[in-house]
Amino acid sequence: MRSCGPSLNIVIFIGIPRWPDGPRDTPVWKPCDNELLETSLSSFFIKPVVVKNNENEKTESNGNEQEIEDEMPRKKVKIPLNYTYKYIDKYIGYGFTYINENGVDLPQCFICGIVLANASLKPNKLLRHLETNHNEYRNKTTGFFLRKRDELKINKKSIKSYTTVDKVYLKCSFIATMHIAKTKKPYNIGEKLIKPCMVDICSELFGNEHVLKIKNIPMSDDTIHKRILCIANDIEYQLVEKVNKSLFYAIQLDESTDIRIHSGVVSRVKEVAHAHLISTHCFIHREQLAVKDMGENFNDILNQCTTIINFIRARAINSRIFSVMCKEFGSVYNNVLFHSHIRWLSRGKVLTRFIELRTEIEVFLREKNSPLFNHFQDIIWLAKVTYISDIFSLLNELNLSMQGPSTNIFTCYNKVEAFLKKLDLWIKRIQENTYDMFPSYYNMTEEKLLKKNEINVMQCVIKTYLSKLKNKLLKYFPPSHDIRLNNMWILNPFLLCEKYELSLLNESHLLELSSDKLLEQSFNTKNLNQFWISLSNEYANLYEEALKKLVPFTTTYLSESGFSTLTPIKTKSRNKLDVEPTMRISLTNSIEAQIDSLVKQHQDQGSH
Repeated sequence: MRSCGPSLNIVIFIGIPRWPDGPRDTPVWKPCDNELLETSLSSFFIKPVVVKNNENEKTESNGNEQEIEDEMPRKKVKIPLNYTYKYIDKYIGYGFTYINENGVDLPQCFICGIVLANASLKPNKLLRHLETNHNEYRNKTTGFFLRKRDELKINKKSIKSYTTVDKVYLKCSFIATMHIAKTKKPYNIGEKLIKPCMVDICSELFGNEHVLKIKNIPMSDDTIHKRILCIANDIEYQLVEKVNKSLFYAIQLDESTDIRIHSGVVSRVKEVAHAHLISTHCFIHREQLAVKDMGENFNDILNQCTTIINFIRARAINSRIFSVMCKEFGSVYNNVLFHSHIRWLSRGKVLTRFIELRTEIEVFLREKNSPLFNHFQDIIWLAKVTYISDIFSLLNELNLSMQGPSTNIFTCYNKVEAFLKKLDLWIKRIQENTYDMFPSYYNMTEEKLLKKNEINVMQCVIKTYLSKLKNKLLKYFPPSHDIRLNNMWILNPFLLCEKYELSLLNESHLLELSSDKLLEQSFNTKNLNQFWISLSNEYANLYEEALKKLVPFTTTYLSESGFSTLTPIKTKSRNKLDVEPTMRISLTNSIEAQIDSLVKQHQDQGSH
């Protein structure tokens, strides 16, 4: 140890004395008290008591025989490292009580309230604490220490009450953080907007006596940031726990190939995975590939519509004039929409808006003397625009029906199969000159804008396109890859109308399940996933087989929604923000943050 002043080092050597005469006897010595120590160093030890070999002869230098036996040194006992000491009532005289944590007694000082380790639960260590830190109380009576113990109990109650109040403020801070993260707002909105609003509203409704409570809620920028990190880590921990407990799990990724890799990641995984691995491509992506090839005629029409839209929107003055004109016409919309190839619903929305504003667009192009106005003079061109706007609106409905966090392979295949059947129905109705399934085109025919020969031309065009669309969908959704084959019992276990590829045990369990009328009522009130999860204990084997088919991802909807969430979070003003914690909170719906547990783990801190 280093010291900045003069120091004195004293070294005392203690040895065993040799007596000049007499037999070699065993010496016994005892440390002297403080008074003898003050007189001389020679009195550090008392004279030894020599016990001779002869039991009848004893030489006494100080004290009687009983004292000699008591002063004999005892053999040291080695205490194991994991030994725990117990509190004894006589430790009150040292100024200590105890608290019990997980079955272990921890000494607590009456005076300063400090809690020591269990290893300090020894008389010498407790006495050393009393003499070192509270030397003025070392000669106090037991009654004094009992009063100190009672005072400590009263202080504990008041501290607990104060802590409880602070915990409420801390919990309110976590609740506000959850709302800020869910709405993807900047962190400083808590201190700049939410808290001032709460203070003003509370002052008006309940009076100023409750305003101080609102002001004590921590909502600073840094505090919200720390709370978001804690909540995100808690959600991630719960998610990892759920994955570790799961029998099966699915991975969603963007498959790509390299010049040295001749097969995609699915083939590579199958080389090392078990034989029951299930791989699926995004249903929505496959649907978009099927409808992408519209034929040269419809592709040209879509490109021409995009050119007209760009003529209006790409120039600021044209966009403002068109917007004013739409308001004067009393239109529902004030402008057209840009087309984006990478967005699933773009074509349908753009073309639908185009048809709804076709009168305004036609007038605007005529006023601008644009050659694009000539397209509106071609009635067949306009009829084709109305048709493709209708068909893409119907395809958007199919697209939206396959989105959502609870979709599975069975529901997506059901939607695709239903759309294929609709195509057959539409082809049949077109041959009968019935077009009410396409509302925009149907209005043109009802308004007698098309002549009979023009209707015949459109009939052939629409029928050809629908037949081609059906073949494309069958190419990307071949019936042979339909996972529902021999697995319809998962979709409805109470309809046993075909042979299933199940083991004898599982088929017996399925018969028992299908005969349970109470479970059939439960099936009608729950979704498919919830129903099979409820049978995880009663029909464990069937549950596992159903889980294999229900777990795989069907679309990239969750990933796409993640990108949509990222846009409002990471703005130009927050370009250096670590977005992962906020995204995890805003995207998580199935896992609730354990706020009460987080509050217990954090230190209380009032607003400042």
